[in-house]
Formats: sequence, structure tokens, C-alpha cells
Amino acid sequence: MRHRRGLRAGQRVDLPEPGKGGSGLPQDKGIRTLGIDPGSRVTGIGIVEGGGNRLRALHYAALRLGDGPFPERLGRLFREVREVAGRFAVDAAAVETVYVKRNVDSALKLGQARGAAIAALVEAGLPVGEYTPARIKEAVVGRGSAGKDQGQSLPCQPADK
Repeated sequence: MRHRRGLRAGQRVDLPEPGKGGSGLPQDKGIRTLGIDPGSRVTGIGIVEGGGNRLRALHYAALRLGDGPFPERLGRLFREVREVAGRFAVDAAAVETVYVKRNVDSALKLGQARGAAIAALVEAGLPVGEYTPARIKEAVVGRGSAGKDQGQSLPCQPADK
């Protein structure tokens, strides 16, 4: 399946090298990318469009999955991600990898949430890239050790908010 920007399902998508600009995607102008920071209770999503050194935020949200039974939360996450990907006609997706500190149970649940999100993206026929938190920060902020507050403080004028 090809998308509006010539990408194919399963095609590898790379983040730009720090300081180099560009998305690494074919037809660099107007690429829409859905980024996902998965969680078992709250999952962050954001959609950007652009190429080179210019990005425009189209949408961002925190999907609050609540405290219900875990399988129901995973089902809701799957449906919400699939719906957002379709509504915004995204070309590719990027999903943050699991970062484990201490709690193995939390890491397992996070892995299952990632799986639900990735399954929804694959079902939508999107190429999916998986990136470490440090790699995402480096591409967005310019420094892999940046705090979350630095990424949140970037100027962002979403089209739909």
C-alpha cells in the first residue's frame, strides 16, 4: 500500500541527523508524521507536517486511558491511534522505545501499550520507526539529554487548537 507521499507500508523511516535538517523521507515537503509516546494510562500523541528545518504542529493530545481493566485500555489505545492516523492522513509514524528504570511490571505494561499502538499503525498501512527517547530529543531539541520541559517549551502553534 502506498500513501500520498510515496511511502510504502513497512518502509524504514529515519529521523534526521542532528543539525542536518530534512526528515530522511522521500519528497521532504509536507510529510505528516504521527509521533507516539506510549503509556498504559496516558499516551502522548503529536502530528507534525513539514520538511527540512521547518515543522508545523497539526495536532497533539494526551490520550487518557483511565484506570479500567488493562485489556480495555489497550483496545481503546488501538482504536484511538488508528482513528487519529486516518483523520489526519499521516504518512509515517514514530514510536518511542521502552525505557526501563526499575519496575519490571510497568515495563511490561508499557511494552503492551507500544504493541497496541504499533499494531494500529501497521493496520493503517503506515511505515513505523522506533526511536529511543534520547534520539527523539536530539532530533527535536538538538540535545539527547534535554529534559521534557525543553521539548515542551518549543514554539508550537497547532492548526486545530
